[in-house]
Amino acid sequence: MIRWRGLTTIPAASHSATCDKAMIVGFIGEAMKRYPSLTSCSMDKGFYSAKNRDALDELLDLNVMPKPGYRNAKQRERESHPDFIKARQQHPAIESAINNLQQRGMGLIRTHGKEGFDRSVGLAVLAANIHR
Repeated sequence: MIRWRGLTTIPAASHSATCDKAMIVGFIGEAMKRYPSLTSCSMDKGFYSAKNRDALDELLDLNVMPKPGYRNAKQRERESHPDFIKARQQHPAIESAINNLQQRGMGLIRTHGKEGFDRSVGLAVLAANIHR
């Protein structure tokens, strides 16, 4: 999910059973093609892997991907940078936008098939944007 000029957009809906951790780099890459000014991204700890962190560090100016569990000195230094802290403090706004989508119809998808899923996601995003 991407916030673009005050509106919520979703570059692609996921139809596969692949976990989010495995597809985040491709998702961010596609989002950057659509939105060239995208320079930073904030994620939950569940998306962390060293491979993802390294790949997104090459793509983004600011990759806000906190490491779960124990952090070594290098990781603590990275996460204590003022830009990282400022972006991480904005993360509750992302969770709020996700909650807004769930309240507008994405809490439970009742349709079947790829087309029905795409339609339900699109309508929920449209409803959230109209509600703004």
